[in-house]
Amino acid sequence: MQQSSVSIPQLHTRCEDEDVERNVFEEASHYFEARPLDQEIEDVYNYDEPPKGKKGENKEKRTLRELLNDPYRDPEDLYEQEKGKRKKGKRKCPFSEESFQLIEKDIRETRERISKDPLEKFRWIDGEPDFFSRRFADVVVRSVTAKELIEAELVGVGSSDADINWAIRHENYRRLDVAFARRWKLPEGSKQFLGSLFHCTPHEDKSRFVFAVRRPLHDAIKHVGAVSEVTKEVKELLAKNKD
Repeated sequence: MQQSSVSIPQLHTRCEDEDVERNVFEEASHYFEARPLDQEIEDVYNYDEPPKGKKGENKEKRTLRELLNDPYRDPEDLYEQEKGKRKKGKRKCPFSEESFQLIEKDIRETRERISKDPLEKFRWIDGEPDFFSRRFADVVVRSVTAKELIEAELVGVGSSDADINWAIRHENYRRLDVAFARRWKLPEGSKQFLGSLFHCTPHEDKSRFVFAVRRPLHDAIKHVGAVSEVTKEVKELLAKNKD
């Protein structure tokens, strides 16, 4: 990848909207509520078996249907274990009691919300699985754009698809980390806690909204997200600028 004097954590200072880590949950909620459901998608997944996934995920062997209808049951147990370690000072960036209370409120409200919306199979919107209804907490950020990446010189003419994909994901993950850290009033510098504490991963939706989803559920269903589309736009803009 082309080297740049502007690091990804500084990208927000070069964007038109300076607060790129802002929580845009209300906008995302209105968007998904207005989208019609696809009624003719052929769902070929076996919901009665545990989905195949990365080693270390879904150790409890939950079926796909169990993950669909209570995805944060096991992450809550994991969080309780990590909470004890953080309180004993065995982890960097110890959380305050207020932060623990805010996190636990989100866990509780997320599980309650999903329990009131049981499904036999995934809903589909615009040809893609509806991960939004299975998101963790009401935290959403906007995906980085092709224009932002190019203006910050994080990608260039010599960048491969893999380089561009990495830059997009790195920035989107950073934005979501910051949004959650603000919501939970975590210590400055807290990052990558969504995976370690909750086994969640950012879902970069085709709508260009980014939010957290339980990893084994996210990985079980094939989908096309924002990364491939932004990568395509980056290449088109770079080719246009070259001409």
